[in-house]
Amino acid sequence: MRSLCLLLAFVAVAIASSGCGQLYTAKGYARGTTNTFTLSNWQSGQPTRTYLVHLPPDYSRYTDGGHPLVFSFHGYKGSSSRQESITGLSGDGLTINNRSFVVVYPQGTTGTTGFAAWNGAPYSSSNDDVAFFLKMYSVLTGDLCIDEQRVYASGKSNGGGFTNYLACTQEAASKLAAVATVSAAIYTNYAFGKGNSCNPGRGFPIIDFHGTADDVISYNGGNGELGAAYVSSSDFFGGWGSRDTCTNPNQATIATGVTVRKWSSCKNTALVRHFKIEGMDHAWPRTTLPSVCNGQAGDNDCDTTVINANDHILPFFTSFPLSKTLY
Repeated sequence: MRSLCLLLAFVAVAIASSGCGQLYTAKGYARGTTNTFTLSNWQSGQPTRTYLVHLPPDYSRYTDGGHPLVFSFHGYKGSSSRQESITGLSGDGLTINNRSFVVVYPQGTTGTTGFAAWNGAPYSSSNDDVAFFLKMYSVLTGDLCIDEQRVYASGKSNGGGFTNYLACTQEAASKLAAVATVSAAIYTNYAFGKGNSCNPGRGFPIIDFHGTADDVISYNGGNGELGAAYVSSSDFFGGWGSRDTCTNPNQATIATGVTVRKWSSCKNTALVRHFKIEGMDHAWPRTTLPSVCNGQAGDNDCDTTVINANDHILPFFTSFPLSKTLY
């Protein structure tokens, strides 16, 4: 049985969801566009939630094995539409494992300070965002033709903290093949899963990006909203290296001011990779301005840098179908 499991891990056979063959247009989805969806009365005690879904122009309900699926979570005070703009993940021609992918941009709920937020921060609401993620997963794999071997999560700032929260929570981590965190707010006493005890249940692949000029979530750690402590970038990815029992950490410069730290030989063939970007502030790394900047350069999301995060995130995701680290 173990040899069969190992064989499956390396073959990485796609697992098409029950949504393959479904008439998706009747449910409000459309190829090449982004549409808003609402979940009402989906769980007792939970509020109505919304999320955006972008289908690639070549989406097909009969795609052999299904399309990859990427969740992308906005930051504190942010929105699903802004997250779509700053990440560029809805751009034409992007692929994971040579296949176009579906992108979901969920909307957070109003936290204790009156702004949109996610679990994993001192200012988040008491709503169950993990249950929301699991419900979206269930709906989307039932409506659309998704490769359940290739479901991923990403997020910026508090959205990155929540992405880490999902990776630390076995029920959610069991659905996710890998995650990407950007300018992540990793609050010491909040961002490591239910009970603040990170336990993904296996070696877990994670890729992280952070700028040294980030004055919202400092690269070197500090105290953020409501005075809550957050970890430094080195402690964050070093913690995952330890959690994944990795060895052989190495470092390389891949562009001017961009250093990549990689931990390998990890449990279940996982990988921990961190990009340290000199001079970048609180942003999603990209070389062009997102549409929300209206052509005007400025701080944070409107401050360009020398690399595009997606050029590294998507190949990283390609390397990790769920089965590769499951056994």
